Amino acid sequence: MFTPSELERIPKQIERYMRDLEEKILIDVVHRIKVNNEITSTGDNLLYRLKQYGQYEQDIKKYIQSTLKITDAEIDNIFNNAIEVGYTRDKSLYEATGKQFIEYKNNAELQQLVSAIKQQTKNEIRNITQTTGFMVNMNGKKVYTPASQYLHDKLDKAAYEVLSGSFSYDKSIKDTIKELADGGIRSIDYSNGRSINAVTAVRMCVVTGVNQVVGHITQSNAEKLDTEHFEVSWHGTARPSHQLWQGKVFNKKELEEICGLGTPGGLLGVNCYHSYYPFILGISKRSYTDEQLEQMQADENTKIKFGDKEYTKYEATQRMRKMESQMRTQRKTIKLLKEGGASQDDIINAKVAYQATSQQYAKFADKMQLPMERQRIYADGLGRVM
Repeated sequence: MFTPSELERIPKQIERYMRDLEEKILIDVVHRIKVNNEITSTGDNLLYRLKQYGQYEQDIKKYIQSTLKITDAEIDNIFNNAIEVGYTRDKSLYEATGKQFIEYKNNAELQQLVSAIKQQTKNEIRNITQTTGFMVNMNGKKVYTPASQYLHDKLDKAAYEVLSGSFSYDKSIKDTIKELADGGIRSIDYSNGRSINAVTAVRMCVVTGVNQVVGHITQSNAEKLDTEHFEVSWHGTARPSHQLWQGKVFNKKELEEICGLGTPGGLLGVNCYHSYYPFILGISKRSYTDEQLEQMQADENTKIKFGDKEYTKYEATQRMRKMESQMRTQRKTIKLLKEGGASQDDIINAKVAYQATSQQYAKFADKMQLPMERQRIYADGLGRVM
């Protein structure tokens, strides 16, 4: 129904909205700390801080509500339009077998399912945004703090450090920005204290919802086409456990037992961009022969040396994703240092670090014979930071 690259692109716009939300919240914290530092009177400083505690919480709610309006609209777009396009692609199988194809607009059962999962996805994103906070390193232990409490603590800490003379403003703001940029806004599970980056959480939520619909459509089509077989898609740089079954044909039981369909780590599971399609014996043609799959898998797992390590295609891609994430963090740091009025030395040092990572990224991609995906870096919406 969808190619792996199409599945990966589907949540990109919502990711962008969440990155914009993160930027607003982080810059807001930095601005308030900056103003806090500029108030030199102890009494005035205290009054400012007391006012900010309630004001910040109200502003956070406004940022979130504004983001939810546009993410809800994008969820509607994904489930109302993208799903219909993907669903219609299977029409050729019906024509090849002489079966009747029900147009999407006339498929009341499917539309009811899509509507339910669409609302479920919206609710989950709403829950993610309502539990946002920051990761704080306290005595070597990661502690996740609600956004309003974080500002409360940081304003008090900055006021004490700067007004008492124990630390300079540059030192105080640099430490805070490092903490903000490294962790970003997190979605916190208060029952166990664990958290996940809010952007990642929203992406996984959208892909899970789409996969639920895709799985239902595939099973429904198989029943109507009288087939018990399915072909699984293939894509490069798949995780090793998925390489074992991608591109092959299985029956329903094998999809569950071999491909792990229905499990978090299997087909259509967490961060899986594979799909599977009805396969009609005697009519459908496989995308790849067993020999082609064997050769492609061998190519994927041929190791290439870079520095003192060797990498398969999958391992190289994982390192590239980490470098892209590192560069987004570095770009965020530069932006926040500028917004916070940090010293020019700190800003220049941050730019030098970002430039060094960017050059290393280009060299690594060239050596691994993989395309650079700088759009992943610039998806932060920060524009030029150098």
